[in-house]
Amino acid sequence: MFHPSPSVLRAPSVDELLDHATDQIFQAAVALWPGRRVKLLEAVPSVTAYVRLTEVDGQRLYAKTSVLGTSLVSLLRGAHGDLDQIRETQRAYAARDDRLSLREAAQLDWLASLGRPTSCRLVGAHGAVLFTEPVPGPSLSELLARQPAQTAGLLAALLEELEPLRRHDPAGLGDMETPERSIVGTFTRKFDGPGRTAYLGAIGARLCTPARHRTLGRFLVPAVRDLSTHTWRYRALSVPVYGDLKPEHVLWPGGPTSHPVLVDPGLRRAGELEDLARLVGRTLLLAGTQLGPHATSRVVDGVNTLIEHRMRPMGRPDVDRWLRDLMALWMMDTLNIPRPV
Repeated sequence: MFHPSPSVLRAPSVDELLDHATDQIFQAAVALWPGRRVKLLEAVPSVTAYVRLTEVDGQRLYAKTSVLGTSLVSLLRGAHGDLDQIRETQRAYAARDDRLSLREAAQLDWLASLGRPTSCRLVGAHGAVLFTEPVPGPSLSELLARQPAQTAGLLAALLEELEPLRRHDPAGLGDMETPERSIVGTFTRKFDGPGRTAYLGAIGARLCTPARHRTLGRFLVPAVRDLSTHTWRYRALSVPVYGDLKPEHVLWPGGPTSHPVLVDPGLRRAGELEDLARLVGRTLLLAGTQLGPHATSRVVDGVNTLIEHRMRPMGRPDVDRWLRDLMALWMMDTLNIPRPV
């Protein structure tokens, strides 16, 4: 007979966890703006944090809660105990000097001092909750859906916006770094540890037939083994990277000809290809899962154009090494994406 593991028995429900996060947002808003009228609006889908649109005396803000600095998927799987345990641990976490919300607040302040890349404006932070101003305008996700033929230009403009960041001494990031968002670090944590078999088994399990899932496993197991033996290649901490460069985290307030504005930073020291690998991988994932065949083809063409342009000044040995490293980081990042419970 099957006996559920203790972690399954202790796992909080979605509603319990979201109610807990909502309460934290409300209490943080009341603490930051006593006497103001606080109204909680719709939640924003996310697998790594709880985000909710909030009004304070009519001013709309995005409130982001970090629960134990881990993904919602991990919490819902029971990795951190039941709701009472999470609440107790979260009280201590929200007071820690290294909590994620405090580091992200410092990152937004630092980015504002640089001028470029342009980031959303920090309004306040309390405990494990961060409040930022909404950024108007379409996201990169929306622009790719509307204008897939402009993919190469949009991605190139975004990467150009990040150039001033890369010119800074990476050691200057200090204690505000978020190394837990590292592609290589996350991959190592998931696929080099005791949970490797479970993580691999979960990939595609809900979407594939048993036969297709077995075929997928025959491809993934050796690929992950090969990536795991070569992670040392990608651990260089050579430049500051934005760290969470996804299409939904980039907005164009003045349309596609204006400067993009970035939200949800994850600044850290990393290899120079980390931002590009995540941007390319998440862009292609978006196209393959949310766009039609014609638009997807245009997006793929745009990504190819971008990559070819960046390879053009390189010699053949450098091109081979650069492409190998880009593909490896891209695959690691894709495998790292939390699977729904």
